[in-house]
Amino acid sequence: MRVRWFTVALGALLITSCDPGNPTAPTSRPFVIRVGENIDVRDAGFSVKLVSVANDTRCPLGAPCCADCLGNAEVHVELLRDGETTPLVLNTRTAPTEGIIAAYIVRVTGLDPPRPFEGDISQSEYRVTLVVLSSGVLEQTAVRAWGSGSLP
Repeated sequence: MRVRWFTVALGALLITSCDPGNPTAPTSRPFVIRVGENIDVRDAGFSVKLVSVANDTRCPLGAPCCADCLGNAEVHVELLRDGETTPLVLNTRTAPTEGIIAAYIVRVTGLDPPRPFEGDISQSEYRVTLVVLSSGVLEQTAVRAWGSGSLP
């Protein structure tokens, strides 16, 4: 009887912890997400939803831009973990380009398509590249950099 109860409880947990309809992404590897899409980051135990891209002031495609005037765009995401939603606004160029949830860092690494010289980009056209990193990965990287003398 105990085995049966355990099997039922385990099955219920698996059914409620993930949505088989959502695509998945591993930690430490970049993934692309579209506006309105949810992606389960299974290793981290949460999902990411891209809500919108706003205030896109990136340098237009074909326009001459200096390094200081490359612009920025706001990436609005929601992180869902244990039934709680955490909204984050991340930037493509200016701080913050990353946010923290539990022991993980969510970082923007790219935004497509490039901003056109004329006209606007519709929300459905945006594709954001994100990466989710474990704080342990960052600590190991910092220790390696410190040991090599590349940190001040």
